[in-house]
Amino acid sequence: CRFTAAANHLAPRAGTYAMLAVSDTGIGMDDATRQRIFEPFFTTKEIGKGSGLGLSQVYGMARQSGGTATIESTPGHGTTVRLYIPRAAAKNADGPAAPEPVQHGKSLDGATVLVVDDDFQVRNFVADSLVESGYRTLEAADGQSALRILEDEAVDLAVIDLAMPGMDGRALAKSARQRRKDLPILFITAYVEPDSSDAEQDGPLLMKPFRAAALAREIGGILARARLIPGRSATR
Repeated sequence: CRFTAAANHLAPRAGTYAMLAVSDTGIGMDDATRQRIFEPFFTTKEIGKGSGLGLSQVYGMARQSGGTATIESTPGHGTTVRLYIPRAAAKNADGPAAPEPVQHGKSLDGATVLVVDDDFQVRNFVADSLVESGYRTLEAADGQSALRILEDEAVDLAVIDLAMPGMDGRALAKSARQRRKDLPILFITAYVEPDSSDAEQDGPLLMKPFRAAALAREIGGILARARLIPGRSATR
C-alpha cells in the first residue's frame, strides 16, 4: 500500500509500505480508550494483571523502522490494528527510498546502562528504548543479579525500579555504591510521588508511565553531569 501524505501525527511520510492487519470480533473500545491505546503503561486491566506495554512496544517498533501502527475500534463491533512497515529500497531501483528510522535521542560516548526491574515487560521496554537511543544495555530481574553484573561489567549508569520483591531499589542502590561509590542511578517507580525527599536522596526519580524520549533525555543529562565533575569517572 502507499501513503500519499501524512494526514496526522500517526501517519508516516509518503512512500510504499507493507501492511499487516489483525482484526477481532470482541467488545471493541470507546473513543477515550482508543485515544490512549498506544501510550506506554496504559492498560484497562486490573493492577498486577497487565503492564500496558504490549501495544506501545508494537507502535514504538513500527515508528523506529519508519512506519506506524493504527487502530480502528467501535464498542460492540471489534477492533482492527494495522501495522505499516516501509518497503526496503532495492539497489538502483526507482522510487522513494525507505524512510529513516525515528530517533529518540543520542547516547553519550556509547555508555552502558544496567536496567533492573522485576517486571519483564517494563524491563524490556526500558532496555529496548535505550538500545534505540544508542546505548548498550544489560538487564537484571532482581538485586542479586544486578550486583553480580556490576562485579563483572563496566556499567556507566543503573536504572533501578524502587518497588521490587526481596531487595528493593534503595537497598540495591546502597549495595551497588559500596562496590561503585560514584555509580549514577536513575530510579523509576509508579508508587512514589516525584517530590518525595526520600526518593531523591539516592538519585533522580522518573515516574511511570514515561515515554522513551523522556527516559533518554533523563539518562543523557545524568551521564553528562557525572562526567563533567572533575576527578569523577562513571565507568569501572
